[in-house]
Parts: sequence; C-alpha cells; structure tokens
Amino acid sequence: MEVIDDMTEISIGRALGNGEFTIDVDTLTKHAIVLGATGSGKTVLCKAIVEELALAGYPIVAIDPKGDISTLAIASEDFEFRPWSDVEAEELGEDPEKYSKKLKEKYLAEIKRWNIPKEKISRYVNDVRVIIYTPRSNYGVPLSIKPNLDPLPNFNNLIKENPSIAYDVIDSTVSLLIRLAGYSEKNTQEHALLSKIVECHWINGESIDLETLVEEVINPPFSKIGSLSIDAFLPERSRLKLARNLNVLLSHPAYKVWLEGEPIDFDKYFYAKGQISVIDLRFMTTMDEKQFFVGALLNELYRWLLRKGGVSSLRFLLYFDELVGFAPPISKPPSKTTLLLLVKQGRAFGLGCLLATQNPSDVDYKLLSNANHRFIGRLSTRQDVDKVRKGLELTIDAVGTIMRLKPRTFLYHNYEVGRSEIIEVRWLMTYHRGPLRPEEIRKIMEKYAPSKQEALKDKGLSGKVFEMKRDENKESVLILEESTEGEKKSHYEEEENIVEVTSKEQILAFKPRISPKELIKRLERLNLKILNIQINTFKSPVYEVKYQVSLSLGSKSVEHRGTVSLLYDKGSFRRLHYNMDVVDLNELTILNEYPTREVNSLEDTKALVDMLKSKFKIRAFYSPVLRTVVFSRKELENLKERAREHIINMMNKEIENVDLEAKIRREEILHELPIIEAELKLKESDYKLVRARAEEISRLKEELKRRRIRLGTLTNEYRRIQKEQRALEAEIAKLKSKIKLMKEELEALESISREKIEFIKRKYRAMLNNAIVELTISPELRVRKKGYVIKMQYVIVLDVNGIEKEVLFDPYSNMLVLGRCEVCGREVSISLIGLEQSKKLPICSVCGAVLCSHHMLSCSVCEAILCPKHAKKCDECDVILCPRHTNHCYICGKSLCPEHTITCAVCGRKVCKEHAVLCVNKPVYVCTNCVVYKRKFFKKVPYCPI
Repeated sequence: MEVIDDMTEISIGRALGNGEFTIDVDTLTKHAIVLGATGSGKTVLCKAIVEELALAGYPIVAIDPKGDISTLAIASEDFEFRPWSDVEAEELGEDPEKYSKKLKEKYLAEIKRWNIPKEKISRYVNDVRVIIYTPRSNYGVPLSIKPNLDPLPNFNNLIKENPSIAYDVIDSTVSLLIRLAGYSEKNTQEHALLSKIVECHWINGESIDLETLVEEVINPPFSKIGSLSIDAFLPERSRLKLARNLNVLLSHPAYKVWLEGEPIDFDKYFYAKGQISVIDLRFMTTMDEKQFFVGALLNELYRWLLRKGGVSSLRFLLYFDELVGFAPPISKPPSKTTLLLLVKQGRAFGLGCLLATQNPSDVDYKLLSNANHRFIGRLSTRQDVDKVRKGLELTIDAVGTIMRLKPRTFLYHNYEVGRSEIIEVRWLMTYHRGPLRPEEIRKIMEKYAPSKQEALKDKGLSGKVFEMKRDENKESVLILEESTEGEKKSHYEEEENIVEVTSKEQILAFKPRISPKELIKRLERLNLKILNIQINTFKSPVYEVKYQVSLSLGSKSVEHRGTVSLLYDKGSFRRLHYNMDVVDLNELTILNEYPTREVNSLEDTKALVDMLKSKFKIRAFYSPVLRTVVFSRKELENLKERAREHIINMMNKEIENVDLEAKIRREEILHELPIIEAELKLKESDYKLVRARAEEISRLKEELKRRRIRLGTLTNEYRRIQKEQRALEAEIAKLKSKIKLMKEELEALESISREKIEFIKRKYRAMLNNAIVELTISPELRVRKKGYVIKMQYVIVLDVNGIEKEVLFDPYSNMLVLGRCEVCGREVSISLIGLEQSKKLPICSVCGAVLCSHHMLSCSVCEAILCPKHAKKCDECDVILCPRHTNHCYICGKSLCPEHTITCAVCGRKVCKEHAVLCVNKPVYVCTNCVVYKRKFFKKVPYCPI
C-alpha cells in the first residue's frame, strides 16, 4: 500500500502543558482503547485518529453499532453543512439557514484556534472517500454474509506447518454455518461432521458450495469420524435434520436477506488509498443478529489476513466504536472469539485495532489490557473508575484525575514507555452530529453509484503493486504462475484491445491415450458386448494473450511481459502446452475410421474475449524485506533464499548489538564500581570523624551544664556538626544503594541479554514465516485469435443383459461415464483400470439402472449387481439376493436364500424351516401339508408318507 504522506506521527490534539500531542503511526499495531461515558468526547477522539490516518493514506474499516461514524462522510472546504445540518436545527427548534451560518462560524473559529491548515481540509474533502455499508438494508451498500467455503491458499501445507491456525479457520467457518442453521455451540457432533467435510475438500484444494455440503451431510465422503462409523457418531436421522436446516438457508426468504448484497471483500476495503469503510449495524434488530454478523465479518478478515505477509508497520486499521455486547467478560458470542484473535495476532500482519466503549466493566479485560495506547475520559461511576484502574494498573492518583476530566479531555497512558499525561482532542474537520437517517445515507451514497465507481477506482491504486483483486469465481479464473519472455514493447496501444484473427487458423487436436480399437479389445476381455461406437468432437477456441504488468515498488518500477496460449474448455480458460499430446488434426486418422459428429460447437464471441480479460490474472511473489517481486516458481526459490539470508543477517546484527550493549554496560559497571566503593570508604571515614567530634562536643556541653556556664557558641557548633552528620548518613546510604543496584544489574545482565536475544529470535522467526507475500494482479492484455483445438469423446452402446446401454468414455482420463444414479441422481463414472479390477459395471443386471457406490447392491450367491428395487433379502439371514436366487415358501411366502430353503421330499416344493418337519424314519424333510402324524409310545410323531 502506498501512503500519501511520508509521515510517522499523527497529531490529534494538545498535551496540557507540553504542547502538541502526537502518536507514532506504527505503534498503533499494538492497538488503542478509548474509554469514556456518554458526552466525554470518546467518538470525537476516535474520529480525529481516523481522519488523520485516512489523510495519511491508511485504509480503515469502522464497525458502527450506533450510527455515529457515518458523519465522517460529511466534509466541506467552506463548512457549508446543509442539508445535513437541517436535522440538528429542527431538533433544536432553530431556523435551518441561521443555524447553518452559526455552525460555519463556530467551525471557522475552532479550526483557526487549532491551527488546522485549509489545504489539509481540502485534501480530506477531495482524497478521502467514505463508503457506508448497511447489512440487511439497501439504504447504503448492502452486505452479504454468505459463508465463504473456499480453501485458504496452500491449505495442505498450512495444516502440516501450523495446524492451530488451519483448524481455527475451519472452526470459525463452521461455527458461522452452525449458527445460521439454528444450532448452538453445544451441538459438537454436528460441528465435528461439518468440520470434517470442509477439511476433506480443503486438503484437496477444492471449494465447496452449500448445495454440495447439504448432499454430503446426508452421504459423507468418508466412512468414519475418529474410531466410530458415521452412523454411530451421528445417526442418519440427525444428519437428515442438519441437512434440512442447512437447506433452509438456500430457500427461506428470512435467510435470503443475509445472502443478498455484495460479498465481504477486504481486498476492496483495504487496498484503496485512505478509504473509510463504515459498517452500519443499526438495521439489524437484535443483538444476536449483530453479534452473528460481526463474527462473520471478523472471521473473513482473519482469513484474509492469513493470506497476506507479515510486516512490523501499520497497514490497516479496524475501528470498533462500541464494544459492549460484542465482547462480554463471561459469555462467548461469535464476535468475541475472532476479535480476541485479531487483537492478539493482528500486529504480525500490520493490523491496528482502535476500540472504544462507555462501559468498561461490561467488556472482557483481555481486550483492554492488550491495548498499548489507553485514552480514559470521564467515567460515569466510581465502580467503572476502580475497575479501569485495577485492570489497566493505573496509580491511585488517576482516580481523582479521571473523575474531574472535562468533555474532549482524556488521561493518556502508555504502559510500555511509562508515559501518562492529560490531553485535549482537536476539533474535527468533518461534521459531527448524531446518527444519520436512512434517507440521508442513501443520498450520501448516490455519488458512489456503479457508473461513478469505476472512475473513482481508476483514481486510486491502479497499476501499483498492491492492486490485487480477489478471484470472484476461482474455478473459472486463470491465474498464470510462470511465463516466458514475450515480445518487448514500450507500451501497448491505448485504444481498447480487440481480437485479431490470423489469416490461417491452426486446427489442433488432443491425442487420445487409448484408441477405439484398443478400448474395444479391453472391454471384450471383460465379457462386455459392444453394439456400436462413435466419436463426438468438441471444438474449443485458442487465444494468444500478450500481457504486461507495471508495478511500483517505492522509487523502483518493475515491468513484466509475456505471451501465453489459452484454451477455453468447460466454462474456463486454461493454459495450452504444446507437447506430444497436442497434434495437428490431420494426424488423427481415427476420425475417418468411425462415425463422427460435432457436439456443442462453440463460436468465439466478443463476450468470450471480454470474459478472458476479466478472468486473466498473474500470480506474483513479493518480498517486503527486499522490496522485490518475481513472477515464476523458479525465481521464487531464489527469492526465498535471499529473503531468508537478509532476515538472518538483520537478526544477527541485532543480536550482536545486544551483546555489544551488554558488554559495554558490564565494562562501565566494572569501571565505575571501584570508584563508588572508594568514595563510600571516604564518606564513612569522614562520618567517623564527624561523629567523634559530635560526641566530644556533647560531653563538653554536659560538663558546662553542671558548672552552670553559658553554652553560647558551643550549641551552634553542635547543631552544625549534627547537620553534617545527617548529610553524610544520607550520602552513605545512597552510595550503598547504588553499589547494591550495580551488583544486582551485573548479575542480571546475562539473563536480561538472553531474554532480549530470545525476543529478537521470535520476532525474526515470525518474519521468516511471512517472508513472501503472494499477489494476484490483473495485467494489461492484448488478445489474438489463434485457432481451435479438437477434443474427443467415445460414445459406446453396450448390451447389458439384453438391455442397450449408452455410455461415454473420456480417452484422456480413461474414465467411463455411465450416467446418473437411479436413486440419488449423482453422476456415476468408473476408470478403465477400476472396471478391469471389479470386472462388473455398476449397472443393475435386472433393469439396467445406473447405480453409485452408495446404492449399489450385490447378490451374495452370484455377485450380480442389483438396484434397491430388484434386490431381495433373505428373511432368515438378511443376505442380498437377486431374483434368480431368491426362493419363496409356498405356504407363508417368506423370501429365502438357498442355504435356508428346504425342499419337501413328497411334493418337491420350497418351504421355510417353520413349515418343514423332519421325518422320524428317514433323514428327509416334509412340508406341513404333506406330513403324516402317527402314534408311537402314546405320542404323535411325523412320518414321510412315501
């Protein structure tokens, strides 16, 4: 980010008795807290800090629960504040015109009293823009909190190197979803299931949308969580309930309000010079809604910061106008967790937090104590004052001072440097009044209508190194990582680039890995009968893109050019590599051997080229310590090594300085200590002489008293000797204390030096972890149509148990696409190798229905593939059976497997064991309809009648 002013300090008022009060900008990464009751000037102080930072070019995001911050958008060079001042005039019962003049005179007088230059006010009016975002409302810019389920860059490496951060991001993302679905933090099983699904996708670098998430909640892509099966961990009934609740987010009007509007985009908020983005929360009716939204906003900010590099200086400011309710001391709303995380870790990314509250006792003291700059205004109760004094470790004198403070006057305390003073805040350059009305917000935001936004955007950071744009649709955005040097020109033409078509277009084709003949042979080995085969062809346009990037790195500028061939395929652009797999179309003779038809022939249009221009990005790697940028992975390793060496050299220099300081201090102490000890001995010797003289005069006084002789001069001498004795005692005590402190310092010098070195190592270790920042840049483009590439697909008609089945085969990935599952509708595909191993297509042998792995059943006797409709179960042992191997008891109708089927020896029909009787004479079974009972030893016994 490029700042307007090369300044390290901002002035926000006067320190009483010490002149101008300034703050070092970079120390704001250690955060600031402003405490004060209503009317103490708390918001005025915060606005003064925000005005100064915006003028210096720092972007600010301000969370505004009460609507007090939006008036930062009302500024005027001549202090004409109508029509905005009319509301205040009406409330005071004054004429709007007269009140406007009175307001102007007041502002002119105060601006003159505070010596604020007119040029400064003019710069604020012209350079600083304030955008007001209104979630759940269209008065300002509406904001959507649709959950961001895109993985972090290099998530697979992050989960290995820093798992705590990786799982924190997953946890906060899933917590947002859980709360949207109506669950609380107590629903740990549902939380764990969603976390596992998100983790599986992110590890593979895949995004996931809500529709897919709902499907995978019902049928997860894994069989176990921990050591338990899915059904044991969370039963299917609970999963269906969770899926229904998540599905409501996609359909219910009450939830659609949350998903409408602009997505939260910190690339937009934090990479515009001096922009103040105000998030007005007043249009959310309950505190739960506000806590939920702030949690989602801060969670997205934390995710965004993790993608950026670490720096030690201030880059961005987060201003929270009123903390009460968002970070309570006991409960844990969604807003509190991420806010604490940002306060603890934001400094490493150059984020400063400016926090304010009027009720410090209702805010978690972890937030207050982590702030380096403390501004304490008048507090309403003695209880608040005492809690602030104890929590911030202020002296007892501070209590009386705080209670006597006037409006716009604060006790400033900086515990790190031990600085405390009373300050008075300067007058604001913007109009300060109560919250804006909704219609006023709409009127202010009219100047940022879409037609004017582009012009304002061009006025900002276009062409600078930090002009980064987030990939709105990551699946369809081409991010170029490595490129070759192209034709070098000083500048591209200024007119809009158009598509140039060469006179002779190249017609290329992807060479299939397997020919139709080879495929037929391999399928016939699996006893699959092929009735017909034909080839579908898809024509995709190829463009030659020449790109240019111009970056500004301080006083140095960097230009990068290159040329790349891009292929439009499956709704996105990808790089075309000319290798053995891409051949001239005439070399593919198979297109003449089999019936061929062209499918979905794509004609290139200007809309397609416009999409290419909007999606084309260049990935670059920037080293903040070296102020160097590279554009390829090959150069990245070298840049990493150079940055590492530079950081280690800086660390070694600091460690050497600490060692040198310790060594110098040791020598100073060892040199000074004997001198002080010698001085102590002299003083002790003088003290002995003076004490002896005092004792002698004392004896003489006693003698003269007995003789009743006047003491006179002797008394004065005795007093002088006593005074000298007391002075020597004080000097001796002071020298002894100094010697003691020096000896203690000498003993502690090594441990202090060791602690400083450890701190330096931790600091530079953090710099090493964030030595490289990954940038995504939109370059200037020149596009030329180059030709087409033909891609093939085999259409095979198979005979599956007398049923004709048409399947598709991709000869590049060797995948058979069979169609969609008859039960759940998922697309079913199988690799050729997988088919050769299983030797069976996932198609029902009875009806020919296609089945996915979740709904495919197999006969336990012949292993035939069955759909749920044609699969039978044995009523005795529950094994799956096909219709051919299913028997039925002719008496009760039970379904039976061959193992549990009994054949009657008389009638030959099948029966179950309940309707079969063992003959007492022969080892045969007879059904209950054919058995004959005879008496034997007074009992009825069964006999076979034949």
